[in-house]
Amino acid sequence: MSTSPAADHVRLSQSDLWQRQKSFYCREGVAAWQGKVPFYATSNAFIANAYAQMILAYMQDTAARLPGDAPLTFPIVEVGAGPGIFAFHLVQRMKDLLALVDEPRLRFTYVLTDVAQRNLDFWSHHPAWEPHLEGGLVDFAALDLLTDTDPTLELAGTPLSSLGTAGDGPRAPMIALANYVFDSIPTDVFRVENGVLEEGRVPPSPTFEADYPENYAVTLDDINSPISYQRATLPYYGDEAKDAVVQRYLDDEREGYFCLPIAAMEVFDKLAVLADRELLLISSDKAYAAHAELFAAYEPELAFHNEAHSIMVNFEALGEYCRVRGGDAYHQRTQQGLATSAFLLGNQLAALPRTRLAAESHLNGFSPGDLFRISAHLADSPGDCTLEVLVAHMNLLRWDPDLFNQHLELILSKVREVDASVWKDLADGARHAASQVYQVPETPDTLVSIGCVLQEMELYDDALQCFELSQRQFGATALASYHIGLCYLGLEDNANAVAALEASVAMNPDDVTAKGWLMQAREWLAEEQQTS
Repeated sequence: MSTSPAADHVRLSQSDLWQRQKSFYCREGVAAWQGKVPFYATSNAFIANAYAQMILAYMQDTAARLPGDAPLTFPIVEVGAGPGIFAFHLVQRMKDLLALVDEPRLRFTYVLTDVAQRNLDFWSHHPAWEPHLEGGLVDFAALDLLTDTDPTLELAGTPLSSLGTAGDGPRAPMIALANYVFDSIPTDVFRVENGVLEEGRVPPSPTFEADYPENYAVTLDDINSPISYQRATLPYYGDEAKDAVVQRYLDDEREGYFCLPIAAMEVFDKLAVLADRELLLISSDKAYAAHAELFAAYEPELAFHNEAHSIMVNFEALGEYCRVRGGDAYHQRTQQGLATSAFLLGNQLAALPRTRLAAESHLNGFSPGDLFRISAHLADSPGDCTLEVLVAHMNLLRWDPDLFNQHLELILSKVREVDASVWKDLADGARHAASQVYQVPETPDTLVSIGCVLQEMELYDDALQCFELSQRQFGATALASYHIGLCYLGLEDNANAVAALEASVAMNPDDVTAKGWLMQAREWLAEEQQTS
């Protein structure tokens, strides 16, 4: 490894890696989430519930210290919302929780933001959002985290900074959410060696081998001209708070490497301005805060996901940044593949007892990272799982609909063998899962998967609702029409069965199974007509 950077080398945050990353997401839009970048760990009903519980607790803490009866409308701003799956789950869960607590002061406006205009276009035409757009419950905004300051809300036509105000009443603080975002925006790399601070510098346009396997990680030594280090002095950034975080790593006498998520810090700064000082930000990412000292021994790596890349986020440094600025942070105590932290500006956890309890319960009691690890095991070892265990797991995940795609084969093969109580739990859970479906193009049709389970359980009316909703939202398909036909046969409605099977065969003339059932349905319909 060179110790003398080339004259044209720059900080990692100043390289064009990040502009290339932005171009990828803008070009791909929602297509980036069609098997190209990971997202399920932060886009399911379980993690949405964990966030919702923390958000509700924060809203209640805020209401307790703001006098009066005037409504408090909290802006909930998701940065880098991608296809909108997490947002959909969270909005639904927030509505459910607010209905349960019956505190009329507490309201919210959820704003999905993203740098890719194609994602905004997708949200605005997605049928799942239609019921939530009335009354300003949901809005959209184009937001480039690195350049924009106060974006305009697409539906309201007002600045994002205007949210949270209600006439002469007190202003509600902003709540921001960022999942799998900070690992994809500029960061800097440092090394402390023999008590001396060194900055990592790379070529302005680093290049790598093409076509790395999914999630393949390379150190910054593996780029075309390896990373090199040179002595750095403080002040380094010319920003008191950021330089104070760097100084703390020197004072800690911890030898080795550390990243400074400089762009994430700047995002905090911008959001704090929009929020008029007080901000709660919850983030889940490939990150570390617990056992951070263990990561100092290894040079940071880039992981590749198609044309995108990610780097571990130093949540410890982000927490220190908030504390330097008079705020606070809460980190889960265990190190997981997915780490979740809550950051505060303009307030302290000691002044927010409900929020602190919710964080303890939902980030440490059983965290999204814990669940991600267990879910990955079940997905990789389906043969070791009984349907009884799977139903318990699905209930723990609050019947996240994508589980029906992941485990469809196991469910269909075992559903007729379970006892009555498990059967009933699965039936109720499948109906609930169907209400949570948020479909993304070119991914498995989750409504059809859930419908297949209900059909196998001979709950034909419920199954029909799933198949027909899939057709209404995403267009007719041969597969959905085929299953609609079988459901009508189960209901002994031969006329509708023939119509559905004819539609299926017309769309897929090579499907011999559908042709066989169509022939049978026509015979039964003819017999029915003869005897009537």
